[in-house]
Amino acid sequence: MFFFGLMVLSRLDDIFLLLPVLILVWRSHVGGPRRRVMAAVALPIAMIAAYLVYNRISVGVFMPVSGSIKAGLSVSENLHYTLRLILPGRWSQMTVADNLYSEIYMRILQMLAPIVLCGIFLIQRSRSIWGLIEALCVGVILKGAYSFINVATFHQGSWYFASSIFIANLVIALMWDRTLNLAYPMKRKYTLVRPWIAALACGILTAISFNIYANHLMLNGGGRWQESILQQSDALRSMVQREGSDRFIEMNDGELAYATGMQTLSGQGLVLDPSAASALAHGHFFDIAFERGYCLMMASGMYKDQIDAFLQRRKTGDHLPIYIIHGEEFDRFNVVPVAYDSISETKLYRMSRK
Repeated sequence: MFFFGLMVLSRLDDIFLLLPVLILVWRSHVGGPRRRVMAAVALPIAMIAAYLVYNRISVGVFMPVSGSIKAGLSVSENLHYTLRLILPGRWSQMTVADNLYSEIYMRILQMLAPIVLCGIFLIQRSRSIWGLIEALCVGVILKGAYSFINVATFHQGSWYFASSIFIANLVIALMWDRTLNLAYPMKRKYTLVRPWIAALACGILTAISFNIYANHLMLNGGGRWQESILQQSDALRSMVQREGSDRFIEMNDGELAYATGMQTLSGQGLVLDPSAASALAHGHFFDIAFERGYCLMMASGMYKDQIDAFLQRRKTGDHLPIYIIHGEEFDRFNVVPVAYDSISETKLYRMSRK
């Protein structure tokens, strides 16, 4: 149970995998001594509780800020991308050259494929007693369903479903082993090692597939753009300093803060302190940023393009947000570009009160 606790600490939404296991352990000694069972159940709960308390003391919130920002009803968006995955707008999207389609494909596949595989396994299982594999399959389904309902497609990283994919690989191996047993019942001797060897083979195949995808993504678009930001780190830092500041609001995912080494405030809301997160949620993000000395905002790549398009089409009184910054904030503040680095496609904006 210690390792299950570590699994949840490495990815908090893996709590959905832990819950069925806790129920299984609790029911494993019905009518018998419960001391060991209680200890087994209490161990991962204590580990998770210790983390949450530490987070509350050190940061001011129990749950990570990024999780709170990303959570929200997203079933319509995920359903849209799932249908787009099955029925692409044009057949050329099926080629690996289309970065957006291949990225949507992997994000949706990593969320839904483990659900389907674990569901098939549970339906086709031959034994009536539930064991660890069945409990983990239920956890995979719960986690995938939660993500499909509450986490938008592009808020999910490739690392979100590592445990689900691992369990799906094991399920594939077990179902393949069962199929071979049915096909050749007299010629194959069952061993406990055989399914795990098959699971290892499936895991290697999955790792290779995801590495092919990741390498393709890094070599075409995203990776080259991030490399250009690192190469232009001195130029980006100088852009900010020429405007008389040593800090800025970052509208990217953290690349600009890492490259420049400067103080930043996350315009995406992913790493904010409780007071800034509250201000962002209530439409006063620019106010608290201004109070803390942040009068510049920086964005790069597609984030820069989205902000430029937002500023060009926006009219006074327009309530549409940019990411999760309320549209009303732009009625109180002017946001204008003041510098641009063409190599990294990074733009710097100045904010001023109207």
